[in-house]
Amino acid sequence: MISRAASTVLLSIGLAACIFGPRAAYVPKPQPIDMESDRWNSFTFSEDAITVTVRVPPRFRIVKTNRLPEATYDQASQRLLLDAQYDFGKQSHNNPTEFHLRAQFVRLTAPLSQTPLNAAALYRAVRAAAGRPAAPGGNDPKPVREQGAAREWMHLDPHDAAERPGEVREDFYTMIDETSVFGVSATYSTTVQNDPKWFESRRRILRAVVDHIVVTR
Repeated sequence: MISRAASTVLLSIGLAACIFGPRAAYVPKPQPIDMESDRWNSFTFSEDAITVTVRVPPRFRIVKTNRLPEATYDQASQRLLLDAQYDFGKQSHNNPTEFHLRAQFVRLTAPLSQTPLNAAALYRAVRAAAGRPAAPGGNDPKPVREQGAAREWMHLDPHDAAERPGEVREDFYTMIDETSVFGVSATYSTTVQNDPKWFESRRRILRAVVDHIVVTR
């Protein structure tokens, strides 16, 4: 026989389950993002005598904020500066990120001419700095040179730069001196890619970030 106290506990649990119910499954959807770049957050990073200013939309999530910007280069010759995550839902500490912006410096192993920017040569130099040889069978992405609002960039299309199965990454790199490169990248989840409107809206954000990069000496 269940005691009166035990019955009270079970009744309370039952009432709580009725009131709150099971936790709703996470359904990915775009979060509102302010497209007015004048209201975006501004960050400034330095490399020797060069300063790079980056602007990104607000309301992002950063993992391990205490380690960014990194002070030293890693084994891939990269120094991560900014790691901003968007489209993570209301339960931000549990839900995955659907759209991800990163900014980093890359230190080349040998000097490379800055002008005119040679997209293929810069791509090979960035790969070499990371210790990553060319993909076998000519399956490397096809870098292209693009003129941004103020600078020339080497661009890697998102469908040519798969980071993990189902997830694609888009990269822009610009040279800031003969051995220093600044890169901005975006990662798009499968969910984002499967929604053309969502996908294109996030690609426009990346383009806007690139167009507002300011490099000063």
